[in-house]
Amino acid sequence: MVRKSSLIIIFLLFVGTLFAGSPSIFIDNTFIDIGYIYPHSKKNFKFTIYNSGEAPLIIKSIIHTCGCTKLKYSKKVIPPSEKETVYGELTSYGEHGPIIKYIYVYSNDPAREKVEVRVKAYVREEVEASPHSLKIIYPLKIPYEKEISINYYGKGEFKIFKVVDELGIFKLKLTRKTKKSYNLKLSLLKEVSKGVGGFLKVETNSKRVKVLKIPVYFSKKKFFTIFPRYINLGTTSKKSIEKRVAIRALNGVHSIFVKSVEKADWFDCKILRNNSDMVILLFTFYPEKFRKLQHSVKFKTNFGGGKIDVSCIFKK
Repeated sequence: MVRKSSLIIIFLLFVGTLFAGSPSIFIDNTFIDIGYIYPHSKKNFKFTIYNSGEAPLIIKSIIHTCGCTKLKYSKKVIPPSEKETVYGELTSYGEHGPIIKYIYVYSNDPAREKVEVRVKAYVREEVEASPHSLKIIYPLKIPYEKEISINYYGKGEFKIFKVVDELGIFKLKLTRKTKKSYNLKLSLLKEVSKGVGGFLKVETNSKRVKVLKIPVYFSKKKFFTIFPRYINLGTTSKKSIEKRVAIRALNGVHSIFVKSVEKADWFDCKILRNNSDMVILLFTFYPEKFRKLQHSVKFKTNFGGGKIDVSCIFKK
C-alpha cells in the first residue's frame, strides 16, 4: 500500500511539473446562437479567446467546416492573462431552417489542444407560408378545404393586398388577421382527376418578398410500392436468372393481391405470396430472348396497375 501511494504521489508531481508554466485556453462562448437570418444574407458574430495560463498561448489554426463562414483575427500568440477576439460572418446562401456550423480552435494548450465552437442560426424568409407548399392527393372528397397560415417576420405591420389563384380551382378567403399573420382558407371548387400544378401568388407589403409563391400540386394516391422497381441483369451469358419482386401495401391498405401479370417469352412469373399486405413475385428471366436493352413487365392489382423495368445485355 505504501509503495502504491508513493507511485501515485510521484505521478501527480510529474503531471504538475509537466503543466507548470503552461498556457491555458478559455473561450467565453462555445455555443453562439445568432437567431434568425434571411436567405442569401449575412450576419456577424464573435467569440473571445483568453489565455488563463502562465505561458504564451499559440493559436495554431482556426478551422471552419463550411465555406459560408468567414473568420478574422489578428493575434496568433496570446500572452498570459490577455485575450483575442475572433470576428465571424455567416452567409445563409442555399440554407433554410435551423442550421449549425462548427469552428475548431487548435492551440498549444497541452490540456485542450482542440476546442469546438458551434454557431447556430435559423434561416427563414421575411414572409413564409405554413405549410410551405400544398400537396393534394386524389381521389379526394368534395368539398375539400385547407387552411394556410401566412406569417411575417419583419418590422412593422403586415398587409396582404391580393391573392391570385393561378390554377383557377379554389375559392379563397382570408379568415384571420393579426399584425404579423393571416390565415387563408382554400375551398376546392371542382374535382381534379389528373396531376396538375401551379402557384397561389400572395401580394404583400414586404420589401423582401413582394410576391409569395405557394406551390400547389396534385398527385395520385399511391396504394402500393414496388421493390425493386428497376432490375438490371447486367451483362450475362446465363440462360436464365431468377429475381424476386415485392409489392407492399400502403396508406392503410390491409390486403393487396395481383390479378394478372402480362405474358411474354422472355420471362416466367410465379406468385409466391398473394392476397395479403405484401405480394411476392418470383421472375425467371431469359436474357437470350431479349429483343432490346430494356423491357417492362406490366401487372394489375386490386388497386390499379404497375410496371417493373428490366434491362440486360446478353453476352454470347
